[in-house]
Amino acid sequence: MKHFIDTRLLSLDDIEVLLELASRLQVQHSTGHNATTMCSGKVLGTLFFQPSVRTQTTVQSAIIRLGGGHTGISGVQGTFLENGDEDLNDFIDAYAQIVDLMVVRHRDIDLASLSARSPIPIINGGTAEHTLAGLGYLYTLMKYKQGLSNIKSVGFVGLNATFRDYLAAIRLFSKLDIDILIDPKKDVLGEQQELYTALDEEGVEYTLAPCHSFTCDVDGLFVTMGLNASATNILAFDGNDLAMLGSQCGLFYSMPRKVYEEAGSWIIASDGLADLPQVLSKPLIQDLTFCAMAVMNVLIKESSI
Repeated sequence: MKHFIDTRLLSLDDIEVLLELASRLQVQHSTGHNATTMCSGKVLGTLFFQPSVRTQTTVQSAIIRLGGGHTGISGVQGTFLENGDEDLNDFIDAYAQIVDLMVVRHRDIDLASLSARSPIPIINGGTAEHTLAGLGYLYTLMKYKQGLSNIKSVGFVGLNATFRDYLAAIRLFSKLDIDILIDPKKDVLGEQQELYTALDEEGVEYTLAPCHSFTCDVDGLFVTMGLNASATNILAFDGNDLAMLGSQCGLFYSMPRKVYEEAGSWIIASDGLADLPQVLSKPLIQDLTFCAMAVMNVLIKESSI
């Protein structure tokens, strides 16, 4: 594995190695083990041309825990990149000479072309799909289910094509032959046909079904929550819905971002959910750091061969 830019490029062996290493790193951390010798002296470049909060801080924390450091940018406001005086590709190519690996997020950049010419490993920070988040979802659910073999099916509610993290997760679940069920409701998040077309073109198998038909049976449920100002097309998920879940099911819920402002004001319907043991959104935040550590360690090792 030379780069970590697209879940479709990962082999089953790649996935197994990353999950096992993330688990080992997390166990060692819980017992006070210091991992700072694993990437000692290595520098991570964080090129977030679109500002990031959780992903950027996650990868920065990961490289520090591995013994390295980081440098980078968050947005291009006030730089020559903003006004076009400096070429984006020239900047990235020059930047690659002063760091050991890079995390890149850019709305329009072609990561495949970038990685083909890059002398250092590239990590996808949320371009087209959120590769790292997809791995994090899989890892967190694997922990909750006590093994990959115990994940038989997953369900998605309120899904659309712009959800990069869920797209990466679906691709990983598909690679592992895990059944994928999607609530086909056309919601205020936008038309879902674009997503279905993309999945069909990739040969991803999924089943469209109303969520009440699979909520009791799936091993993982991914819900986008909220309702618009007119209280139509409600996508709320509260304690009553949680009661329908089997004890075997881990729940991830997320809130629409500002990109959906045209849909109206959003109100999250999550009172009391965050502290329930089945809700995995909070553990996911910490788990992502260990997934990022695993990815960086593997890439650094591969690049030194």
